[in-house]
Amino acid sequence: EMSGGSALSLSYLVYGTGKLGKKEEAVGLMKQLEEFQRLHPEVAKYSDLCLAWHGIGDNEKCFEYLFKSIDKREEMIPYMISSPVYEGLRSDPRYGEAKKKMNL
Repeated sequence: EMSGGSALSLSYLVYGTGKLGKKEEAVGLMKQLEEFQRLHPEVAKYSDLCLAWHGIGDNEKCFEYLFKSIDKREEMIPYMISSPVYEGLRSDPRYGEAKKKMNL
């Protein structure tokens, strides 16, 4: 069974697989992560799902989980907002909305 650390590891695996252009494989892994999050929401964070969807290239889902993560005040939010991993999102108006929601 997955643990919180392995949920984060799986989100990075989905991210990397998606960035390598292996979208079908990444979506298959994403289904595992989403199922784990559904069963263990206290362990698999919305920020994990945000990272994974970003790697796949689905910005709609990425921002959906970013805002859920902000609403839950997850500890990864400051990292997510400043990380170069999310640089591609900064031109999207929702990125500014996220920062505003966090009073940044």
